[in-house]
Amino acid sequence: MRAHWPVSTWLWQTLICIVVLSIWQWGYDLHASIPWLVPDLLDPYFVSKPSEIFQHFLILSCLKSKLGAFNGWFNGDFAKCMTHNDNNLWMAATVTLKNTFFGFLTGVSSGFAAGLILGRSDRLSAIFQPFITAVNSIPRIALAPIIVTPNFSSTPMRRSDSAQLSAVWPPMVGNSASGRSFSMMVATISGVIGST
Repeated sequence: MRAHWPVSTWLWQTLICIVVLSIWQWGYDLHASIPWLVPDLLDPYFVSKPSEIFQHFLILSCLKSKLGAFNGWFNGDFAKCMTHNDNNLWMAATVTLKNTFFGFLTGVSSGFAAGLILGRSDRLSAIFQPFITAVNSIPRIALAPIIVTPNFSSTPMRRSDSAQLSAVWPPMVGNSASGRSFSMMVATISGVIGST
């Protein structure tokens, strides 16, 4: 039986995280004195320091102003930032979640309907099966630029296409397979209970 050391594991994970963040934050400062030890990849020109990333996170989430002062909840600074600044994380998260929801909803419903149609029609299944197999074998992330790029559009429909593309295949393939095996299962069950 394997022994579990949750506290020890958690401490090692915390220590590794602290070491990596420390090297990331202060490692390039040592580049001038020991260049052979510190890679050029840690140059803040290419990779921002964690403290700068956190400061930009606070500004983009309207928790801090661009001048560096924290926005107050009760004096209305947070609300002003939200209404006057379209480039904030709250609006981006809202748009992303909305597009994900509608993409998932349309993808699952269209995949469910297509799977039922393909599962009940042997002819349509035989016609479309090679194409479904070919498209299903391509990673979804590789198909996203093919769908989005020709339209050069950033409408909500275009932005939810990648979510729809990811959500359409599982219900379509599953329903198609279950629809094709349904009549075989009915015949088997009917034979077992003697109703044929």
